[in-house]
Amino acid sequence: LRTDMKQSAERELSKAKALLVAEADRKQRDALNALTLEMRAAADLAKGIALADAAESATAELRAAREAADVLLSSSLAAADSARMEALAQQAKELSVIHAAALAAAAEKADLDKVTALETAADTAAAKLQS
Repeated sequence: LRTDMKQSAERELSKAKALLVAEADRKQRDALNALTLEMRAAADLAKGIALADAAESATAELRAAREAADVLLSSSLAAADSARMEALAQQAKELSVIHAAALAAAAEKADLDKVTALETAADTAAAKLQS
């Protein structure tokens, strides 16, 4: 009887040890899974931070490029305005020379009406050019 009781106690002890080992293994797996999830979350957060930094840097580069384009456009417009003004000044000089030649030719013929008409036409052309 005593042997049976001893064997029964050993079986119970063995079962209890197996349950404790299984419980410890389960807790260890759960802890490892939780740690893995935390590591993945930390990696995702690091990726998000890196992407945000890259987006911020790209935005700053785009802003600088846009400002440079604005400066270039302003310079181009100023150069175009300057060229237009020079062309208008040249046209005014040419018109002045034509006007003087026409007046001289009309005066030589002594045709006062033609001189007046030429002056009026020249003045009208000059007024159009100035506007």
